[in-house]
Amino acid sequence: MIELKTRLKIENWCFNLQFPVTTEGYQKVQEKVSMSGAELNAAASDVVQASRGTANELAVSTKKFSRSYQNLLDSGMTLAGQAQVGLTDVFVNLQLAIPKK
Repeated sequence: MIELKTRLKIENWCFNLQFPVTTEGYQKVQEKVSMSGAELNAAASDVVQASRGTANELAVSTKKFSRSYQNLLDSGMTLAGQAQVGLTDVFVNLQLAIPKK
């Protein structure tokens, strides 16, 4: 069900540890993750409902589910990238705080 493009994107993020970069604040990105999760939940309900309907209705709802999944993935990986940047800053600051001999 996952598109090839999405799968390749996931593999790139996981194997190369390259996360999307954003100028948005951490809280804003968290809100996007939350909204994307709610949209995915609604899309999943639509797929269940459409499975009782026509093939066209199912195709439309499946496409919506795929887009919602992609949005959740994108915002989640952006959040992970922000957390990684935050951890890097902490480690740099700790290194600077350690007295040199």
